[in-house]
Amino acid sequence: MAKKSSVIQNTSLANLIEQYQNDDLFEVLNQNFEKETIIKVASKDVTMNPLCKNYVVDEDEVKDLTNSILKNGILVPLLARKIEDKYEIISGCQRYFIAKKLNLKEIPLRVRPISDELMVYMVLKHNSNDSKVSILNKAYAYKAATKKFGISRNDIAIMTHQSVSQITNSIRLLKLSKHVLDELKKGHISFGHARVLVVLDEKTQEEVLTKIIDKRYSVRQLEDYISSINGTDEFIDLKKKLEQKFNSNVRFTKNKVSFSFKNKNDLEKFCDVLIKKSII
Repeated sequence: MAKKSSVIQNTSLANLIEQYQNDDLFEVLNQNFEKETIIKVASKDVTMNPLCKNYVVDEDEVKDLTNSILKNGILVPLLARKIEDKYEIISGCQRYFIAKKLNLKEIPLRVRPISDELMVYMVLKHNSNDSKVSILNKAYAYKAATKKFGISRNDIAIMTHQSVSQITNSIRLLKLSKHVLDELKKGHISFGHARVLVVLDEKTQEEVLTKIIDKRYSVRQLEDYISSINGTDEFIDLKKKLEQKFNSNVRFTKNKVSFSFKNKNDLEKFCDVLIKKSII
C-alpha cells in the first residue's frame, strides 16, 4: 500500500495549503480578491476547467435550479479565469451545465487572474468539502490533476485529506468500460457495483453488467457471483500474484486459468517466462 508523505511536493501548492488550510478558501478569496471583473460572456467563449471537463450532473438533482435559471436567468455569476480568448469556469459546474443545456446566449462571470496551482487547489478542495460531488467526478478531477498538471497522488491526498490508496482507487474507476461508466452515470448501477467490476477485463464487465441490471444484483450478490467465476478463495492470492507479475487479468474457472493482456509486449514477456519455466 502506498504511504502518504506528510510533505507536499509541489512548492506552489504547499504555499497555498499553508496559507488557506485552516480557512474557508472561497470565503477568504471573496473578501480579499481585488482584481475582479464581473461581465457577461457569450456562451461559445466559456469552457469548463480541465479538472471538470467530464463533470457529470444528475439532472434530477438540479431540477429546481434549472427551473429557477429558466425563469430568472443565472443570478449569481460563475467564478472564472481568462485563458487566451476563452473563459474557464473554476466554480459553478452545475450552473454552467444548465446554461449549456438551456442554450443561454450569455453567461455572467466573475473573472479573476487565477494560476494553475490555485485553480487545482480550489477545485480539489471544493470537491473534498462538498458531499454532493460524486466519486466519479472526483476521479475525473484527480486524473486530470495528475495527467495535465503533473500533480502527484500524494499531493492530491494531502489536499483532499485522504490516503494515497483512496485517490488511486478513485482513479481506478475510470478504467471501467465506456458502457459500464455510462450505466454508472445514469444510476443504473452503484459505485459499490463499479468497485467490484473494475477488477474484471472489459468483456467480463459487459457480461456481468447485464446480470446486475437484469437480475438486480446487490453488491454482495455481485461479489459472490464474481467469486464463483474467478474460482475459490484458495486461488485469490495466486491470482493477485499472477496479475501483478504479468500485468494481466487472470481468471480461474474449475480446471482452467486464462490470462488477458493489454498489449502484445506483455504477452511476449509472459511467453518468455513460461519458456524459462519461472512462472512465479
